[in-house]
Amino acid sequence: MAGNQIKIHFYKSPWYMIFAWLIRVATNSKVNHVSIELPESLGTDCPGIYESKTRGAVKTNQHIKNLSYTFNLPFDPNSENGKKTISFLKKSVAEKYKYDFLGVLLGFFGVKIENKKKYFCSEYVDHAYFELYLGLKNSKLKTNLSPKIIAAKCEAFLWGLINAK
Repeated sequence: MAGNQIKIHFYKSPWYMIFAWLIRVATNSKVNHVSIELPESLGTDCPGIYESKTRGAVKTNQHIKNLSYTFNLPFDPNSENGKKTISFLKKSVAEKYKYDFLGVLLGFFGVKIENKKKYFCSEYVDHAYFELYLGLKNSKLKTNLSPKIIAAKCEAFLWGLINAK
């Protein structure tokens, strides 16, 4: 099972990065960024850390921010939804999906914007794992996602797995 786990990473940028600090303050969170990592068992084509950054969707092989913690979540790359998730992540990098600056800025004022070619980090991870892989839709959510909300969703999902046994 360990080879078929997807990792969701959470980061805290230094205090002098004002935008990151604002995200932490506005969301009452200890983290300001989230990324998703596909398992190494997928071979050389897919593994890596996928994230939506200010320069858009990127894939990297190393953490370039201060890693705070990681959730290891179940993932079946051979399932229909697993293939959708992998396809989305690869496509977002190949097509250079843009960062959703407007979505983040307006989110500070309670305005939610959705654009399927622009994501900020929390939307990106939520769409890849919770919507595409697990099939959970957030269309009724009236607020922007934050790394803190993604962490709560990961924890709740794992808590449900543990207590379902």
